[in-house]
Amino acid sequence: EAKWTRPAVPEIKVEPQVTQWAEQSLELARSLKAKGSLRQACEAWRQILVVAPGRTECFEGLAEVSMDCGRYQEALDYWCQAMAVRGPSVELLTALGKASHALRDYPAALMLYNRAMELALAKDKSDPCTGLQVLIAKTLYLNGSQDAAIQLYTNVLQKDESNDAALLEYAKAYVDRQRPSEALRILLRVLVHTPNDKTARELISQITMADQGLSTLYGELGDAASSGPALAFMATLIKDYGAVEESVAIYYKALEASPHMTTYALNLVHTLEVCNRYQEALDLSVKFCLEQKDMRIGGHYSNAEVAALLEGVSDASELRYRFATRADAHPGLEQTCVWQPNLGALVRARSHTSPLPGANKSTALPSPAASAPAASEQKLPPYSADELDLLALHFTVVKILYVVGALGLIPGIIAKIEPARRGWDMHLTTIRNEHAYYCCVAQLFASIPHPLPELNKVIYMAGDSHALSSAWQVINRKGHHTVLVPKLVTGLKCWHLRPESVFFPKNNFYNVMASIPEGAEVVFLFGEIDCREGILRAVEKGRYKDVEEGISATIGYYLTGLASLKRSKNLQIFVQPVAPVLNETREVVKVFNRILKEMVTADAASFTFLDFFPKLLTPDQTSLHPDFEMDGTHMSPKYVRLIEESLNALP
Repeated sequence: EAKWTRPAVPEIKVEPQVTQWAEQSLELARSLKAKGSLRQACEAWRQILVVAPGRTECFEGLAEVSMDCGRYQEALDYWCQAMAVRGPSVELLTALGKASHALRDYPAALMLYNRAMELALAKDKSDPCTGLQVLIAKTLYLNGSQDAAIQLYTNVLQKDESNDAALLEYAKAYVDRQRPSEALRILLRVLVHTPNDKTARELISQITMADQGLSTLYGELGDAASSGPALAFMATLIKDYGAVEESVAIYYKALEASPHMTTYALNLVHTLEVCNRYQEALDLSVKFCLEQKDMRIGGHYSNAEVAALLEGVSDASELRYRFATRADAHPGLEQTCVWQPNLGALVRARSHTSPLPGANKSTALPSPAASAPAASEQKLPPYSADELDLLALHFTVVKILYVVGALGLIPGIIAKIEPARRGWDMHLTTIRNEHAYYCCVAQLFASIPHPLPELNKVIYMAGDSHALSSAWQVINRKGHHTVLVPKLVTGLKCWHLRPESVFFPKNNFYNVMASIPEGAEVVFLFGEIDCREGILRAVEKGRYKDVEEGISATIGYYLTGLASLKRSKNLQIFVQPVAPVLNETREVVKVFNRILKEMVTADAASFTFLDFFPKLLTPDQTSLHPDFEMDGTHMSPKYVRLIEESLNALP
């Protein structure tokens, strides 16, 4: 009987021009990948595979993007196709093992890793294969063979005691065994080698947040626990992973160790803002200004002068700082701040009615989406890094006073700050965010009704910096005057509200929400930052197939968070459209608001959509309506009339 033999597979012939096109397209895909334009790179790889199915680089590129986006089965399929063409290799088998591990198919992952190790040793018997040993150990650990995994880590570290991958897994094992000191000791070693390692940072934060976590951390830091720089580094590190209360405690110790360090005071104030501890942040700022009274901003003013303006302010939310009609009203309420677009902020008595002075050059804030001007056109302030941090601290004091409603205290501080700020490109410095908030407050101040009436009826405006536009405005709500009270959550994206997020703006959101009374009416206005920088970036990375899918997912996280608040606090929730201020992102905002309206109205039992977005735009729907222009980033307070109309139109 004749022996069967595999028939020869005819070689696929590719025309020379096709080969040339494929090479050029591969080069383009490599360039797109290097620039981070992964969605376009994926499109290029797919097009190449249509005419040149043997290009394994395309399968590998698609697999890597799929892995990074959490589409592990898709990645596995691409790796399999690459191996079908190229045959098994250490790299491909390892990649297949990682995909199987991510899919929790641990037996398959172990088989693939072991096969990769066999190939590696066949090439070089002296190869220790430490990377593969760590991957095998990780899989064994999760598959229930923890002792075997720990023995493998030990073997790796005996040969290479600075192997960070093994050290990280060893630390995780110590955490699982309730031995935080040993885990921290290892993680601090990892930070020495790789200070930006996200896994190490997150583990340190988790340990610090646990019971007695701060004591454990201080014990492992040893002498560094009394070092300002070391403490400040740790405080910054754990803040990013949600350990905000612990970060506050460490920043206090850092400032105690180095009381002259303005940057520690500034970072502590910002972290207290995250905790919604505004009065404490103000008290700290005043204390720092008093203790470091001789610190100055150039030749303009000193800390002592700022402290004098806040002397005796034990509770900035006292009504005497807000309402001019009270017998004990603060005298600062008789002053106002007027923004001159070509100059800046001018503080003057409310009785002063003379024309505003002119100026020669605009200091209006540029769009945050715009690129920086040419170096030759930049006017950078002549201040040191410490002076900039001090100016940022004073900017932040103004922001806090505005948010808590201490309006009478603001003009005096602006009068001190403004000459030092005016005319410089502060948006090109490290304190651009603090400067932007300061300028926003300075421009909004004159629009607040005066005298502001004392009202029992309030609606809370919960949002990012766009919540400041409506702050302390008064609307007529079905015959009742109602004040709009800001509930600021700095820098929050809707994306931050997803369950797995630990980034500190999420802490800020829930800390601020805790300050809203049960049963209150709240208008939510988040989403602009997602439109500006989050969604488009995620689409480019290949996380979503298009902008609409990214927006729908983002809004889903947003509304899930709001629904939870409604259940826990019985809030009456209104959702405002995203502000279409920036020219660069307006088209994305339009799509976002269309989907937001659809998703909010689909759950009418939980939320009410304030449907005034078309009125924010010009009649042709291409630009922000001139009535609502302010600083190029935020809307004018004039837009609150649309809130009033929408609320009054509701049944």
